[in-house]
Amino acid sequence: MDATTLGPFDPAASSFADYAERLEFYFESIDLDLLSIGSNDPEYDVKTEKLKSKRRAIFLSTCGPTCFDAIKTKVRPRSVKEFSFAELVQVGAEHFDSGINVTHARYEFCTCTRRENEVFPEFFQRLRLCVDTTA
Repeated sequence: MDATTLGPFDPAASSFADYAERLEFYFESIDLDLLSIGSNDPEYDVKTEKLKSKRRAIFLSTCGPTCFDAIKTKVRPRSVKEFSFAELVQVGAEHFDSGINVTHARYEFCTCTRRENEVFPEFFQRLRLCVDTTA
């Protein structure tokens, strides 16, 4: 995967909010951010709608089968084409980032110990990840 491609969403690797943020950076890198259209452009509304449609299409085609199926199931009986990119991201965030089991997250943090042959910066990074999930 080169620097200009975006892989599918993996719930085991990151939160949906992080994936959505990466997606925004991806759109910016390929000039699909809304700021790339000047508001004084006579075709501003048409270009904005096309841009939003492209963003939705890229999101749905790159998010992966797990994410796509989850979003499609959540919006039924309507079609995913009837929703904007922002609405679909919100549906995905509600599904995948629905909450953290606080008791389990605290357990993970409290039992996080340094592994054999693990350098301190690696341990510290794992510990910080535990803190991020309990916050």
